[in-house]
Amino acid sequence: MVLITHEHADHIHIDSLQRVIEANSEVVIVTNQSVGTLLTEAGISWQVLEGKNEGEFCNIHIEAHDEKHAEIYEEIGQVQNTGYFIANSLFYPGDSYALPRKDVEVLAFPISGPWCKISDAIRYVLEVKPVHAFPVHDGLIDKSKLL
Repeated sequence: MVLITHEHADHIHIDSLQRVIEANSEVVIVTNQSVGTLLTEAGISWQVLEGKNEGEFCNIHIEAHDEKHAEIYEEIGQVQNTGYFIANSLFYPGDSYALPRKDVEVLAFPISGPWCKISDAIRYVLEVKPVHAFPVHDGLIDKSKLL
């Protein structure tokens, strides 16, 4: 299964997705309507899960958590963003600080991007209060400078 939160290029790459499909024709792609429009244009099959809906995909329970993409600057980049709660355990908010509707065992929280401040990321983790948390969305960080 592939879950796609929104249409920004750092979250969806049509050529890579087509290679995944070629390697596994049974793959199930789950996303929101905004991304789905792009997938349809590319001839890629997908299933919708957005808003506050939930469903079973590949025998895994998934809940959608739509929240506007975090602000980059005013309305720039304000696309539909759907976070996903996977198997009642892992929550990934996409590019937002969406609050889940229940307790979170594992939180994948964004720490970098043109819209992200580390203080906001820390506040988010403290507010969600997961049992475990790990940072994601860190592609802009030069990890060679961290050690």
